[in-house]
Amino acid sequence: MQNVEEAQDEAEVIQQAIQALRAAQQRAVKAGHPIVCVQNGVLVRLEADGTRTELKKLPARRQIPKGKWRIKKGE
Repeated sequence: MQNVEEAQDEAEVIQQAIQALRAAQQRAVKAGHPIVCVQNGVLVRLEADGTRTELKKLPARRQIPKGKWRIKKGE
């Protein structure tokens, strides 16, 4: 079980990663490069001029109940 400090550290790392991703996306758009991302279950390409092109409908996400699958060590 995590203690409070570990949970706070993990949350901080997640926030830093989100901020870095947003900054990278902004730099790409500013440089005129397209961005590929997922929106509402569809893989889309967003051009710097605002054009949105749907590339592929993605399959539904699968939820795996916690504890259902275990990875055996050494395999």
